[in-house]
Amino acid sequence: MSYSIYIGEAVVRWPEGDDDDNNEPWITVNGIGREVPGAPSFRGDCMTGTGNSRHPGYCAWDNFLRASSIHDLMFGTDGGLMRSHPGCFVLREQDHGAVRLALETYRSAHPDAKPGWCCCDDCSTRPMDKSDNLPHEDLDATLARLTWLEFWIRWALDNCEHPAIYNH
Repeated sequence: MSYSIYIGEAVVRWPEGDDDDNNEPWITVNGIGREVPGAPSFRGDCMTGTGNSRHPGYCAWDNFLRASSIHDLMFGTDGGLMRSHPGCFVLREQDHGAVRLALETYRSAHPDAKPGWCCCDDCSTRPMDKSDNLPHEDLDATLARLTWLEFWIRWALDNCEHPAIYNH
C-alpha cells in the first residue's frame, strides 16, 4: 500500500450525478500537467519524474519522515500536514521553513550524499524494478524526498492562490 501525495493548488470537487448517498464535496490537489522549471528529478524515480506527486509506500514514507526529523510536521495530531488519510491541508511559510531546515540539516550531516535510487543491474532485484543499465551509484532516497518536498512546497507557496498538500 502507498500514499499518493500531491502538492499544489487546492481544488474543490463536487459529487457527480444524482446519487442521494453521495452529497459530500471534497478538496484535492491535481497533478501538474506541464513542465515546471527547476523541478527536481532523480535517477530511479521515473514514476515521479519532475511532477508534483509522489507515491511512496507507507513504511518508506514513515521511515523517511523519521530520518529527516519532520515526522511530527506531517503526522502530528495538532496540525500535521498528513494527519488524516485521505486529507488535504493548507501549506504555510512555516511548513516550508521546517522542511528547508530539515534539508539543510540533512545535507550538513551527509555532505557527500547524492539524491536518488540506484537502478543498476545489482540494485534492481525486485520484479517491479527495471535496470537502467548504468553503473552502480550510492544514492540517498531521504535526500531525494526532502529535495522534492522542499521544492514543491516552495513552488506551491509562490504560485498557488490556495497552496495545499493532498494525500490519498
